[in-house]
Amino acid sequence: MTFSFLAIFLFLFPGFDNEQPIDITDNCLFPNNRFWHRCHWSLLQSENDFVFRDEKSFEAFGRKVSNDTGACGKASLPFVDFSKYTLLAKYSSGGGCEVDSNRKVVFDSMQKKVVYYIDIRYEGYCEQLAFSGNFVLVPKIPNDYAVEIKLTEKRVPDTYGVVSPKMDSLSQVSSDLLNKIIALQRELRVVNKEITQLRQETKGQNNEE
Repeated sequence: MTFSFLAIFLFLFPGFDNEQPIDITDNCLFPNNRFWHRCHWSLLQSENDFVFRDEKSFEAFGRKVSNDTGACGKASLPFVDFSKYTLLAKYSSGGGCEVDSNRKVVFDSMQKKVVYYIDIRYEGYCEQLAFSGNFVLVPKIPNDYAVEIKLTEKRVPDTYGVVSPKMDSLSQVSSDLLNKIIALQRELRVVNKEITQLRQETKGQNNEE
């Protein structure tokens, strides 16, 4: 017989104040991106919150890719022991030199829900893509409990969290130079077109002579 997370929690902590949400982050597992097969990433790239409570729903999710006749047709989902865990996921992506993430899972017995908080900071001006499935294996959540996933993303101008006037100035210079290059390229195309026309006219005159 498999006991739910709620039953185990109440057994271990019979005297806890159930009017206050409990931080259970330390009881959770946070797999990295390698946990997820590359063929299944497209299924996560949406604004949806993903909550997998049992193997049946998880397999149904995976069949969206396994029906593919290409290289992803044999892609398999990672193993999850749903007798012990509930899998939550939320896709996030952004750019920056550094990415700082903070994840927290809260158990609220009064509201009968579990809330997964994800806070992500993208720092710096680097054009480097950072993405994550924000996977978490939560000790088995009772079926009558709701699950909320709250994602907060913030972009910080530089690694110190303060806007740099010098960086802003250099960015403006770079933008101005780019616009000038584009304008010069347009003028160059016009000049090349005129040169081509002149060559054709000169060639035609030489043929007539």
